[in-house]
Amino acid sequence: MKRLSVVAILILTSCARAGGSAKSGIEGRVLLGPQCPVVTQASPCPDKPVSAEVIAMRLEDREVFRVQSESDGRFRLALDPGTYEVQALVTAGAMFAKPVNVTVRAGEFVHVNVFLDTGIREPMSES
Repeated sequence: MKRLSVVAILILTSCARAGGSAKSGIEGRVLLGPQCPVVTQASPCPDKPVSAEVIAMRLEDREVFRVQSESDGRFRLALDPGTYEVQALVTAGAMFAKPVNVTVRAGEFVHVNVFLDTGIREPMSES
C-alpha cells in the first residue's frame, strides 16, 4: 500500500511539471540577420533562426531569467507580469544583440522576435 502511494505521488508530480503552471511570460524566436548585404523584393534574404541563450531582465528589480532557444530559434520563458528587457547573447556570426523591452501581463504570453545583428551592410556608394 505504501509503495502504491509513492507511485501515485510520483505520477501526479510529473504530470504537474509537464503541464506547467506558467500563465504568463515571453515566447518568440531568435533571428540572425541581415544575411545578405542587399535585400530586395525580387531577392529576399530572410533572417536566419538560431539557437542562442535568451536573457530577460526584469526592469523593476534587475532579476535575470535565462532560457536556451531551439535550433529553429523558438523559445518560451515563463515569467511573472512585469516589464523586461530581452536579448539574445551574441553567438558566432553575430556582432551585437538588439535588446527589446517587453511588458508581460497576467495570463498572457507576449510574442517577440529577438535579433542578433550580423553587421552585414552594403557599402555606401560615393556620389
